[in-house]
Amino acid sequence: MSKATDDVLAERQRQINVGGWTETHDDEEHAEGDLAMAAACYAAFASGSLGVGIPNGWPWASAWWKPKSKRLDLVRAAALMIAEIERLDRSTGMPIAAEKHGCHVSDGGQRDANLLQGLRELCGYVEDSSQAVLQISQDDASREWCLCIREKTRYHATSFRGVIDEAIATEKQTCEHKERRITGIAELCGSGLDKEKS
Repeated sequence: MSKATDDVLAERQRQINVGGWTETHDDEEHAEGDLAMAAACYAAFASGSLGVGIPNGWPWASAWWKPKSKRLDLVRAAALMIAEIERLDRSTGMPIAAEKHGCHVSDGGQRDANLLQGLRELCGYVEDSSQAVLQISQDDASREWCLCIREKTRYHATSFRGVIDEAIATEKQTCEHKERRITGIAELCGSGLDKEKS
């Protein structure tokens, strides 16, 4: 597969795993055509034919209009179009393949659920990006993924899933280490108090 295809599929996974725009959300919250219209707006904006500002036809609140660059807007448009096609397929009962061309697309499986739960544990669940404490981005030059927590801790990896897995594993180890340290200090303080009492 091409780099463009990989990026579109990674963006679709980001929408699901980081944004929380799951199949259930798409089915219950989006009117027919919303996702397609959002995709069309990003694609048209990337073409340069719309000028500046929020395009007419943008289906959601203005806070959700977040153009980046021509390429990233096209990647986002393609991922939104996939979301709309999948939504349509689900509404008509058409089966959705979990694997296409040997690449994970979206199966709603346990790995995705575990990944989303891990991210929520890292930063807590928020309703919108204005409160986000976690940011994931990709460097345009190196194509390396970066995950930043509370603008302090940074993790890097060559894949979207890799950077999330790295952050979850490291943060979990850090928390376990802190808990052991606190327990050790509490035990030391407790034994010191016991000696003073006797």
